[in-house]
Amino acid sequence: MADTKTIGEGLLGQDIVDVINAASKNPNPRANQYNLCLHTVDIDMTVLFFYELLMHGDYEHNYSDEIVAKISIPMGDFIYDIFPHRDNFEVSLIRETKTTRITTRFKGALIDNTAIPDNGVYNKATREELNKMEMVKLSVQLIDRYTEALRVTPIDGVFNHCKVKDAIKAGISSCCKKIKVSGKPLEVNLNMIEPNNTFLYKHIDVPTGTNIIELPNYLQNSHFGVYNGDIGVYNKMILDNDKMVNNLYVYPIYSNSAFDKVKKKLVIFKSSNPNIDQVENTYFVDGDTVKIVAGSGTLALDMSSGSLISHGGDVATTSPDTAIQRNNVVKADGTSSSYAETNLSVKTNKKRKDGSNRFNYKGNNSNAYKSRSEVLKKSARHFRIPWIFSNPEILYPGMPVMYCYVKDGVINKVYGTLTKLFTSYNTGKKISNSLIEISVLA
Repeated sequence: MADTKTIGEGLLGQDIVDVINAASKNPNPRANQYNLCLHTVDIDMTVLFFYELLMHGDYEHNYSDEIVAKISIPMGDFIYDIFPHRDNFEVSLIRETKTTRITTRFKGALIDNTAIPDNGVYNKATREELNKMEMVKLSVQLIDRYTEALRVTPIDGVFNHCKVKDAIKAGISSCCKKIKVSGKPLEVNLNMIEPNNTFLYKHIDVPTGTNIIELPNYLQNSHFGVYNGDIGVYNKMILDNDKMVNNLYVYPIYSNSAFDKVKKKLVIFKSSNPNIDQVENTYFVDGDTVKIVAGSGTLALDMSSGSLISHGGDVATTSPDTAIQRNNVVKADGTSSSYAETNLSVKTNKKRKDGSNRFNYKGNNSNAYKSRSEVLKKSARHFRIPWIFSNPEILYPGMPVMYCYVKDGVINKVYGTLTKLFTSYNTGKKISNSLIEISVLA
């Protein structure tokens, strides 16, 4: 265990010690125990050798978590019970504490397994003979059934006299009423950060072939636009009052303003002490604010300077709706046009320190939000942050974040979005370690 006196040294030392001391009030994360059961039409099999659970959340590019369980089962049980149903089996992930037992059901898929049956060898042996052989190691992917339903449910039609926020809410609500998972209507809590686009449209048309989970992306990238900083859509089961609740999150990927617009937010403190990885109390939930102490080895990925030189930090568009309002001056030698001030929309994200900047003029554009998103994406900075002894259940996709670190003797605070969360849970040690990635705008 690291000495908090030495951990507390430095400009952020007291903030970090406060988190460590307050974290002693957290429920012991090692009290959590995960178990796994495999289900086919014929059997229910409790997995006795379940040694690692990997959870990869890519909130920038994907719609749901990629969850993989590392297990071992007897060869005979695999050949006779699981392999014949490899295209149609389910998995129960059971989370147990001293007071609760929560079961979540998934569809299962075998990936990277080391036991590909050879009809000339395995099928001639009995179950008992095969079970005396070395156990087979399997990687089993757990596929969220709710996200799968949202992926294949279509939506189309026209939404009249509404904003993009209203269209997203109404579309998801109406479609979910028609979806059934395990014979029950699909219940989804929509968690949406307020859009930058608040224009009231006469009609919003959604073409045939659009799936419900793709609706926010369609609106962002077609004629409308939702956020200035691109858009993320993610479906995730969240633990709420000792039960798993299905949540659909809609959020800007590149934003430094959402932090002050939401209740639940994330603050990360970067320690300069190399012994910080020995500290077990690394997080504390302070009301609606999650405070985390980062592990050592944080990696900064900053391509924004090169992007400023190549692409610039400004974007300007003109609206076709107001293009006819430009002032035309007719002279003897021809016609000279000048745009009215209200017709030119300029978004400045970041300027170079030398004062120079490249200007991006997109011309007539009904969706300035998409153009602004392209500039923000190229100028964003990314941080990969280790989180030792983590608890990923207290974070959510697209969570607004403030990252605090010391550079050149000065405390820096940058704001952005949680874009990735990779977690490994060791079932033997009952501990989780995570790697967080955030995108920030200076």
